[in-house]
Amino acid sequence: MKYHVVLITTLGAALLLAPAWAQKERVEPPGSQFLIKAAQGGLAEVEPGKLAAQKATSPSVKQFAEKIVQEHGAVNTRLKRVAEHMRVTLPTSLSARDASLRERLSGLSGHEFDSQYMEAMVRDRQNDVADFRNEANHGDNAQVKALASDTLHTLQEHLLMAEKTFHEVENPRSASR
Repeated sequence: MKYHVVLITTLGAALLLAPAWAQKERVEPPGSQFLIKAAQGGLAEVEPGKLAAQKATSPSVKQFAEKIVQEHGAVNTRLKRVAEHMRVTLPTSLSARDASLRERLSGLSGHEFDSQYMEAMVRDRQNDVADFRNEANHGDNAQVKALASDTLHTLQEHLLMAEKTFHEVENPRSASR
């Protein structure tokens, strides 16, 4: 009798746990977290860039924003192709932090808008360059590494442009000399 109770209990436990054993843990492909973060960053560049193209008062800020929207649009398209090939789902909306920045910027105007937008863009470019450099040098997926490496030069140019534009906005007299 004890044998049957132990056997039935063991079989019952096995049947209860069978779905968990049968379900394989979904393993994300190497590089997928970078793609997700890069796509989120791309959205965070394009959305405020569109806003800046409309609201900026400085011609150099408008020019910077338009360039970012155009070039990040192309990078985002390539990111999507790589993600689709790897079956990685990318975000389609701004993160809470990026939406908050966009909302804050939308309430600003004039020099204050230009200054805060460019300050945020310098900070974002610095983070982007570091992330893309790290992935290009240490990534585990050849396709993602190639994307990061190919994009890195553009991001470095954007960082230099953002720093220069921010300096012009903050020091208009020195920029005109």
